[in-house]
Amino acid sequence: MPKDTTTASILKIAIPSAIVASICTSYLLSSRKARHDDKHASSSSSSSSSQKEISTSPQSQKENEATEKEQHLGPERTPETQYQLNLRGKVDRIYEYHGPKPFEFDSEVVSVFDDMVSRSVPLYCEVIDLAIYWFERYYQSGTKVYDLGCSTGTTLDVLVRATKAMMMNHETNKKNFTCSTFVGIDNSQAMVDACREKLKWARDGMDHIMIDIRCGDILEAGIHDASFVIMNYTLQFVPVVRRQELLHLISKGLNPGGILLLSEKVRTACSELQETCTWIYEDFKERRKYTKREIARKKEALMNVLIPFTEGELRDALSSAGFENVEIIAKWNNFTTFVARKKAPVLSDKVVKIQKKVSVKRGTPHLDALFDMCPVYLNNYLD
Repeated sequence: MPKDTTTASILKIAIPSAIVASICTSYLLSSRKARHDDKHASSSSSSSSSQKEISTSPQSQKENEATEKEQHLGPERTPETQYQLNLRGKVDRIYEYHGPKPFEFDSEVVSVFDDMVSRSVPLYCEVIDLAIYWFERYYQSGTKVYDLGCSTGTTLDVLVRATKAMMMNHETNKKNFTCSTFVGIDNSQAMVDACREKLKWARDGMDHIMIDIRCGDILEAGIHDASFVIMNYTLQFVPVVRRQELLHLISKGLNPGGILLLSEKVRTACSELQETCTWIYEDFKERRKYTKREIARKKEALMNVLIPFTEGELRDALSSAGFENVEIIAKWNNFTTFVARKKAPVLSDKVVKIQKKVSVKRGTPHLDALFDMCPVYLNNYLD
């Protein structure tokens, strides 16, 4: 009986042990397979991560150029603007790839400039659109149009296209725009090369329109026989001590009644309000798909390079330069566009009387009346 009990006990133990051994063997095999799979996955992940790091490194930027070129440059055209801007180059990712350095308009910046400026400057498209209206209204036949700091020629391209349309669609306007000369000046050779390429279509076979793109200092270039001058986001890069000199040169080179269209980034006189303006502007750039790192790096790069005036300082400088009428025609936060008109010739008493007689029955005053030497009163327009 004890012997049988012992045998039974051995059997009871032996059978479970065999099962346990089988289970352990199966577990060990599955564990080895799992470790092999984990190792393979880790290797793949590491390889993928390494490839990702390489693809976003400065050394592999050229590999992404083809993709970037296919992306849309700048903001979408709005229904309010007349022309789609001719934007070229690549998507701006300069400050995503490397840290800040003093900002300059070199070939690297030029390659992304159209996207950079159209995404960074509020109302960029709208201000160019406004320029068409002011140009059409105040251009004097046979005179010159200057774009000082013309960069890649986007504004000139739109103005030339608008001029061509005016000449083709309105017989009465052909005389007004005969022998139009468009002069673009920039001190960056890379910008000038890009501008010439963009306006190549206008330089070849365009009757009655002359295109002159120059590389040089706008302070030394000389402005002559002009009726319309554009200086968008350029004065802020000119040394502060020479800005008044430049405005005097523009005023001197404009014909009487000529127009300067000036756009600038401005600052406020109050530091607290300036901080708020900066916060709003940086949020604007984030909504235009710039990262916080890109915004911070570019801000540092522009320090002591872009030095803005206040609106009051700009008004005073324009008035001191000889501009009689200075008005703000567009504004978004800390970006402002001025129109400054050089004093028009004094009309004779006979001409003034004729103008009054013609316009006395109009429902609203003609735009010229706002700039006439003779004051105009509301009761002149009432029956």
